[in-house]
Amino acid sequence: MQTRLRALSTALLLLPLAACGQSGQPSFEQRFARGLQALDRGNYAEAYCYWHPLAEKGYADAQYRIGWFHANGHGMPVDVKTAIEWWTKAAKQGHVDAELALGLAYTNGDGIKRDPEKALTWYLAAAKKGQEDARDIIRKMVAANDAVIQPYLAQLSDLDWVTTRRKVKNNATHVRDGPGLRHKVVATFNAGDEVRALRSSAGWTQIVLSHKGDTGWVLDRLLDKNAQR
Repeated sequence: MQTRLRALSTALLLLPLAACGQSGQPSFEQRFARGLQALDRGNYAEAYCYWHPLAEKGYADAQYRIGWFHANGHGMPVDVKTAIEWWTKAAKQGHVDAELALGLAYTNGDGIKRDPEKALTWYLAAAKKGQEDARDIIRKMVAANDAVIQPYLAQLSDLDWVTTRRKVKNNATHVRDGPGLRHKVVATFNAGDEVRALRSSAGWTQIVLSHKGDTGWVLDRLLDKNAQR
């Protein structure tokens, strides 16, 4: 099996550019589009033939795609290390899907050493560009009180895609420094005050108290249910 994979990999690398219809001077965008068409037909060799030269020349979309060729083993042995090298090149150019791919790779640790902090760095980069999957991962990390994300709460606490806006229902609503009546009161809100909620746990909701990332806890039943991002 490995011999057949090596032979196919070699065939990919030696496939002449003319076989991809790359005679003349088509633009990078045209060559990339032709690679997508080849992939839709299930012709991995042709797609690789279009994309690898583009990736070598720094075309981020092609770098991202070539990364997946190595990660999935399309016509070649699976090589996560090489996939990460290509994704990193694309991500350094701001390619949002490559940033997400790196986050997932360092989270899962398939073929590489797990690195939750490096994963979060790439998730944040993608999330700031609006990548919804990355945002969802970060929201789940906040909800789970993941230790890795705690140092970032200050910068995340004012973002609409992280927090939800809720209103206080009663006057003199106490905010405590932990989820429970035994904890010290650190702030007080009145009916109609709007707060930013981070997460809920055992009937309590953690809210943002300042732009420095300070937080407190309120009984969830003292906040309205009409949460909005």
